[in-house]
Amino acid sequence: MTKKYQGIDRITKERVRQIESEGWSAKHDAQYSRHELERAALCYLKHACGMHPDTYSRIWPWFSRWWKPSDDPVRNLEKAGALVAAAIDRHLHDGEPGTDEVMCKSAIEDDLAHHVLRLRKENNDLLDEINDLLSDLDKAQKSILVRENTISKMRDLQTQLYRQLVKAREERNGADAEEALKKILEYKKKR
Repeated sequence: MTKKYQGIDRITKERVRQIESEGWSAKHDAQYSRHELERAALCYLKHACGMHPDTYSRIWPWFSRWWKPSDDPVRNLEKAGALVAAAIDRHLHDGEPGTDEVMCKSAIEDDLAHHVLRLRKENNDLLDEINDLLSDLDKAQKSILVRENTISKMRDLQTQLYRQLVKAREERNGADAEEALKKILEYKKKR
């Protein structure tokens, strides 16, 4: 048998996901004092109603990469409801003395830690790419050295062959000169 009221369960499940998977806890949300949570909820609600994005894109409170609407209106209502729940928690915490400042500071520290981890991962990814490029460069340099060595050996061989050819021509010319000298001497004897 299905539950009669599933909406609140879906919203609760989405809010739990936002906290556990995304890290958007009450501590994190304490930094939003300019109705960011409410505006984000309104954007998802308007999207669920089929309104054109131009009607709400200017009120989206964060970078566009955080705007993740679904094609399913129910899913967008879940997100909107979870953001409303976060906004309610934010307002309830506002009434507690000193809580806001501590939670905001903690949220900022959490954000910084999250960004540091992300930057470290990006840095490690870049280092991996650099190492791959250096490895490719090393292989290319070795290949160039092998080619240069081969070219040098071919030039040495070409030089040796040229010298042998010159020597062979000289020897042949020398043999031709001796034969011509013999013919001249024979001619002189006959005369």
